Amino acid sequence: MIAYGTPSDLPLPADVRYEHIAAHPSGYGLREAVRSLGDWVTRPNVPVIASMFPDSCRRANFEAQAIRLVCTDAPGIEAINTSLREHGAVYVLTDTAPLIGVDVTALTTRASQLAIFPRPGETEADASVVLWELVAP
Repeated sequence: MIAYGTPSDLPLPADVRYEHIAAHPSGYGLREAVRSLGDWVTRPNVPVIASMFPDSCRRANFEAQAIRLVCTDAPGIEAINTSLREHGAVYVLTDTAPLIGVDVTALTTRASQLAIFPRPGETEADASVVLWELVAP
């Protein structure tokens, strides 16, 4: 029952736990993020760019409800800049930044952290999946 209901509680070897629970391929954090986008996205015409590997974005969109992620190659700087030019703002869902996703704090925009989605074993301070709102300067 643990394997089905709470797989993150399974006793696993460290490398298996990393791949299937803690690392980006696990999908943990992404489902929670896309299911709650409607709680955070207040500008309906502004896209939500997925700053992650494209396969992670596509998997996350299987769980999406009203709002879907715009998939691009990580880190997605070109799509982010396009949205900033066209809309003056953009939402960015990052995964494992700055290793995979963009470090939004290094961009020349006003960045507001909207929500944090920790994976099993993470805290809010070190969560891999984070939703940001960026506004053009």
